[in-house]
Amino acid sequence: MIFHMFRVDYPDNWDKLKELNLEKLAKIKKELYKVDIEWVVGSFGTFPGQGYMVSFNTPYFEKYPGLGDFDYIREYLPYAKKYGIKLVSYLNLHWFSYEFASKHYDWQQITYDGKIYGEKYPLYGNGTTFCINSPFREWALKMMEEVMKTGIDGVFLDGPGIFPESCYCEYCRKKFKEETGHDLPEWENWSDPIWKEFLLFRKKSFLKFMEDAKKVVKRINKDGIIFINSSHLPEWGIPRYIGELEQYQDFNLSEAFYHLGSVRDYFFYYFVAKYLKVSEKPSSAAMHHAAGIWHWIPLYPQEVKMSISQNLCVKNCLWTAVLNGNDIENPEYWQPIKEVMEKVEDKKEIFDKGKTYAPVGLYVSSSTVYFYISEIKGIYTEEEKVKEENLVLKREKEVKKDKKHKCDDITYKELSGFFEVLVRSHIPFKIINENILEENLKKLDVLILPNTTCLSEKEISLINDFVKKGGKLIMSFESGWYDEYGNKREKNPFIDFEIEDNFPLRNAEQYCIFEVETGKYKKGRLVPRPSYSLKIKTKEKVILSFIKPSKGTYSYCIEKSDYPAIIKKIEGKGKIIYFSNLPGEFYNSFHPLEWENIISEIIKEKIEFEIKVDAPSTTITEFYKDSDNWIIHIVNSTGDMKRPVSEIIPVDVKIEIKGKFELSERVFEDGNLKIEKEKDKTNITLEGISLYEIIYLRRAE
Repeated sequence: MIFHMFRVDYPDNWDKLKELNLEKLAKIKKELYKVDIEWVVGSFGTFPGQGYMVSFNTPYFEKYPGLGDFDYIREYLPYAKKYGIKLVSYLNLHWFSYEFASKHYDWQQITYDGKIYGEKYPLYGNGTTFCINSPFREWALKMMEEVMKTGIDGVFLDGPGIFPESCYCEYCRKKFKEETGHDLPEWENWSDPIWKEFLLFRKKSFLKFMEDAKKVVKRINKDGIIFINSSHLPEWGIPRYIGELEQYQDFNLSEAFYHLGSVRDYFFYYFVAKYLKVSEKPSSAAMHHAAGIWHWIPLYPQEVKMSISQNLCVKNCLWTAVLNGNDIENPEYWQPIKEVMEKVEDKKEIFDKGKTYAPVGLYVSSSTVYFYISEIKGIYTEEEKVKEENLVLKREKEVKKDKKHKCDDITYKELSGFFEVLVRSHIPFKIINENILEENLKKLDVLILPNTTCLSEKEISLINDFVKKGGKLIMSFESGWYDEYGNKREKNPFIDFEIEDNFPLRNAEQYCIFEVETGKYKKGRLVPRPSYSLKIKTKEKVILSFIKPSKGTYSYCIEKSDYPAIIKKIEGKGKIIYFSNLPGEFYNSFHPLEWENIISEIIKEKIEFEIKVDAPSTTITEFYKDSDNWIIHIVNSTGDMKRPVSEIIPVDVKIEIKGKFELSERVFEDGNLKIEKEKDKTNITLEGISLYEIIYLRRAE
């Protein structure tokens, strides 16, 4: 079910809640914003750390002083129900003022060096946070119980979280000692096995909190929902991974906010939205309502509509907000949402039809994120000096503890690079994790391991079996070299090769050469060498080899090395393609077209997709099969060179489908559409797609 979740705040003056025309507001939200579920404030998430104050009457918690006896939630509930809006209480469980914290000094998270987290790293510039292993735990659970007693439909938890460098409070020390027999280890001492136990302890503590929170909600209302602000991807520093959390929540949500202007990628919303669909639970990539750090300026309409579309095309729900309630009737906020959601409401049934068609799987491994530290010394900078390199002065620093962060960076970029190639090449794929690996391998033709380094024996067995039965495995760099706790294996579990060393970390004038014709490229064609590349020895077939490193800029060197960049192995009925480099990271950093082509051609080689797309690379396509019928989503992201987006340029899209089909429905647009049936296929041309289109195709008799 597709629905719109909505939030409105009054940070300038929460006192006005008791003066609002609540029925009028409910009507506005339904008619202008097409709201299905509204987040109403239960405890406040505003400056400076008012998470301890509540908007409803309860004898257990401090009421927001300006509200008096006015019970916002209980007063608003009847009007919300009248207009068909379910209510979820927002509970801020991570941001508390120093004044409140002084009354509960021992609840605070403590960093490894003995400092209070919120004093060392002031939250939002003013405030601190509490530990879930302290008495704060029962305090937070009680708040959930009290807000559910108002009759509300569920809770959204903004926090709590276990923050980086935490927690070393007395309660964590005691609990860790009781459970493991050890004292808390030095922070980020990756050579200490107790440190890894501590990482697992942090994760376990958080999951136990969520388990108990869910029990509180369901005890009061068996149909009540609970969910939390999850991370985009697994993060060892902040253990809020949806792959583990989903068993304790009814909805998966991650922020895809345009905070700070740092995220400029067109496909950012889409990446988060698609990642959330590893689960079958309802989910949403929460989009921002404002233009980055300028919270009082609405995001541009085209970006809003594009973001909504990137959510909807993967059957995610919509999340939007109006930060200042005074702006709720401002067309700049509601108009772009209404334009899309009105059409969605008219065709909601089409979103419930069909199963994702995705013969390619992109693997996300939580173990890799948690425990991967490469033993290849050459990928780290380990000396302090300044040197001139290709007309650029480069400062190299000692790494030490930064080794883990370096590995995290290249792993994320490798995943992102493969993701973008798949999107731009219009290859139908899905993101999978360890929870759904086994069931999905039965449906996949291709599995991609983007430097998926840390794998269990079970994962390895499943993947090897997949290959032997006819699957194609594509893997890069150190995939499979470590167990699920980051311990190095004696040999690679998928393909036979030895790592001798790595090439120097230099980009200028470094090349690879094709040994065989591959896709668009003939034998002898030069392509740029990925930044991170290994020197390996193998007896497997070589597709691409490294050229020996050049001496510098304008230094022409075509002497081939003895080291392969891409190798291929036939295994049973399937095959393994191994990149002895990080092609995704390289593509993410420099976007060389050669590597986009190489990756896409290797994925597509001898794979018969049921559907093919010819469209600009900035066009997103998602495919769903409804029995013998097809539902195709097309999102046009072609516009400004960088986000935020203020213009979308119409595009033409051509689709080829195996079999004969006819148009049953189209949802959003009314441009020209042509269907031509041939003997064994159907060709579809859509002209001038301005933003978002969905077409429903029925098999022709």
